[in-house]
Amino acid sequence: QSICVDFSDSSFLWRQKQTLAAESVVKAVGGKKALNLNLVDATAGLGQDSLILALFGFNLQLIEGSPIVHALLEDGLSRASKSDQMGLRAAANRIQLFPGDSRVLLPQLEEVDIIYLDPMFPERNKSAKVKKNMQVLQQLLGHEHTPANLLEISLNKARRRVVVKRPRHAVWLNDLKPSQVVAGKSSRFDIYLC
Repeated sequence: QSICVDFSDSSFLWRQKQTLAAESVVKAVGGKKALNLNLVDATAGLGQDSLILALFGFNLQLIEGSPIVHALLEDGLSRASKSDQMGLRAAANRIQLFPGDSRVLLPQLEEVDIIYLDPMFPERNKSAKVKKNMQVLQQLLGHEHTPANLLEISLNKARRRVVVKRPRHAVWLNDLKPSQVVAGKSSRFDIYLC
């Protein structure tokens, strides 16, 4: 199976044409009021949520621990930064990508207002297959990609909020109840105010 990060593919382009302010991830990080804040995606993965945030206008720092996934995302962002679509090009240029362990890198960053975490979803009981890219990602990384203490590190580092993406009916990460929740169709965003 091959995998490629392509932010110009048709399904992603459709999302970009919707009202970005209505995207759950945009609402969860604080929307327009948070645009000038420093935002870090500490579990970058394939970068789709981060690109939505960048299209909305956020400047982001992304951290990815897997060398393979980092290389895939770096390639996708590089192609997006040369796109003939001005919005996509501008969004890609608002993203800085770093390789490494978030548990090590987060404490070294100077000022972080918002930290976004998207743990790999645990195995599902449903028979429906997850999207092909996610299947390959799960094979590469295993099912739970986020170390247990990353939430604790994030809560100690973020000045405003930590946002954790979870499957809609999953337990809270580390059994820690969030301050607020933004629910989508298949996932939800748990918000921990700092």
